[in-house]
Amino acid sequence: MSIITGRVAHIHINPRGGVPKYPVERVQITADGVVGDKQRNRKFHGGPQRAVCLYSLERIVALRAEGHPIVPGSTGENLTISGIDWADLATGARLRIGEWVELEVTAPAAPAQISRSPFTMQPLFASRTKSIPVGAAGTHVW
Repeated sequence: MSIITGRVAHIHINPRGGVPKYPVERVQITADGVVGDKQRNRKFHGGPQRAVCLYSLERIVALRAEGHPIVPGSTGENLTISGIDWADLATGARLRIGEWVELEVTAPAAPAQISRSPFTMQPLFASRTKSIPVGAAGTHVW
């Protein structure tokens, strides 16, 4: 498997929980989630298998062009990513964020009731895994 490169375009949290998420310059990602980002309903959000929510900047741009009122952070994503074909990020795909964080896509994120919409490509949940050497197969390098 080849390495696909991309970048983190935006970082978001909401200390009170819910959406929208608000922009921040940096975050700490732990096995339990993004530090400073509260999840109101832990049954559906947060925890080791749903530690980080991801969404595509290219999808946001396309949806805005269709007239949808969407901006980075409005779908509840913690990381808005760009430069990666969203269709390539199936369950099990791994993304390397910076030097020390590796994420593995675990599942599509069910839209929160407040942000339900006819979007064709949902945000994704990811879990933090151990760091691996840069360039390992199957890893998206950021």
